[in-house]
Amino acid sequence: EVIAPKPLLNTLRALLNAQWIIRHSGIPPIDFNILLKQFKLPLNVYKAIQGLIAWRRKEIPIINEEQLSILCTYSANHLTRLLSQPPKLKFEKSRLTELNELFIKTINTYDHS
Repeated sequence: EVIAPKPLLNTLRALLNAQWIIRHSGIPPIDFNILLKQFKLPLNVYKAIQGLIAWRRKEIPIINEEQLSILCTYSANHLTRLLSQPPKLKFEKSRLTELNELFIKTINTYDHS
């Protein structure tokens, strides 16, 4: 089954964010392109993601159905792999402090707007 483009892009971001957290025990980058560069994705998956991003930015009017199918398959397989072998995450106290500081900074920014 093919998922709609926008939810698919959100799913891919969540999967890559999870992979980043597993590898680096930290906060993943906000910039999706920086996140993408950290992983060795199959070329067809990478090209399909670039097509999806181009569509999202309205650089192209329509999405290739084959690319959507590639990304749906990749997402399903990646999620199955993550769920079948859940990693043991180790957060250092300093990492939690970093997250707390980010949370407090974000709250303060919205409180003062």
